[in-house]
Amino acid sequence: AHSLHAQMHAAKGVLGRMADSMALQDGKVTTGTFSISGNAKALEGTTDDMGQLISPPADILHSHKGVEVFDGDGTWPASHPLMTSHHLLPTIADMSADVSLSMLADTWSANVEMALSRTEEVKEAVDGVTIGNTLKNTNNGFGKQLSQVARLIAARDALNNEQAVFFTSVHGFDTHSDAGGMLSERMKSLNTELKKFKDEMVDQGMWDNVVVVVKSEFGRTVTSNGLGTDHAWGGNTFIVGGAVKGGRVLGTYPDDLSEEGAQDLGRGRLIPTTSFDQMWSGIVSWFGVNDANKNDLVLPNLKNFDDSDFTAAKLLKEPADY
Repeated sequence: AHSLHAQMHAAKGVLGRMADSMALQDGKVTTGTFSISGNAKALEGTTDDMGQLISPPADILHSHKGVEVFDGDGTWPASHPLMTSHHLLPTIADMSADVSLSMLADTWSANVEMALSRTEEVKEAVDGVTIGNTLKNTNNGFGKQLSQVARLIAARDALNNEQAVFFTSVHGFDTHSDAGGMLSERMKSLNTELKKFKDEMVDQGMWDNVVVVVKSEFGRTVTSNGLGTDHAWGGNTFIVGGAVKGGRVLGTYPDDLSEEGAQDLGRGRLIPTTSFDQMWSGIVSWFGVNDANKNDLVLPNLKNFDDSDFTAAKLLKEPADY
């Protein structure tokens, strides 16, 4: 679900490839990539013929703390009680200042300097904006991730982002021993926090330019193991946003949910009728990726599926000006 290129184990992420596509196209668009959930496969980008990243690496924010900058006033402990401790920032500056005969050393130094300066840049941008208290003051972990996304969207001009992709995650749906109560509470919580995010986007005038894609790495069995459900294949996903032509269920619903059904592989594991590639097809086009890049770079397996019901025109409205 992160790479949409399952037959290639080293494939990069679908969101990273979307950003790369926008950088490669004529009239390239500045696309930010951000994770509020650590290093994410979905945001990994590709490299050019020289092995250089096409797009800058994703910025990572902490869900509660936001941007954590390097503590330049911090010290490392002395190796001996009689020796003084050392301030870190001057030491790092000394280490990275000199040009080395080693390409690896120079690359390391350049990356360290870039990371330090980029962190300061992002922090200054997001600290310069405010969002509504309802989302800002949420105590929910997923909501806190969405609050950081909202801050980044509000800071889009300061960050020079014409558009951006964001990665968040929610855990706790692996319900092997849950009779339904946990899943019900998780879905209520998801709905509550998405509603807060939607309200914030409306206040920013950005809701018609936002699409939220909610997906899972795997589905659940439709039959019980006696306590809960186990890992399966087919499942549900959904998209929301001001631009989404919503209120519809797409795909083919199984005719028979029993273990005798044609799509059942046993123990309630259903064969999917719709691929992630189909769902992403219209979203990728709406984002601005041209057909050549969509089919070759972003969704290389789309050719195996009929996406005629999932085009941008059928799924989404045109992005609004802001």
